[in-house]
Amino acid sequence: MSKQTHIIIKELLKEFKYTQSDLAKKLNVTQASISRYLSGQMQIDIDTLKEIANIFNVSTDYLLGRSEIKTSEETTNINAFHSISTDGLSKEEIDLVKAMVEQLKKKK
Repeated sequence: MSKQTHIIIKELLKEFKYTQSDLAKKLNVTQASISRYLSGQMQIDIDTLKEIANIFNVSTDYLLGRSEIKTSEETTNINAFHSISTDGLSKEEIDLVKAMVEQLKKKK
């Protein structure tokens, strides 16, 4: 099950070392509104969600818990990887490349 938006925003606040007050100022809302967003007492409207995504440089899908990919840069990297041509490689070589990628992912 995906994380809820308010939990993701709390994690981003910690990561960026922002307080609720900092986020409130950036969004031009009250700190009480941020508190209600983060407690799940109040839904975040779509425009505010977009602004939060911009502030933290993440996608709205990430904020909504629909994707583990934070930024469009990560999406671009993934798309670039998928566009790499394997023409001329044997099945064994392709499998080796896939195994290497899996090893790299495990290191993270």
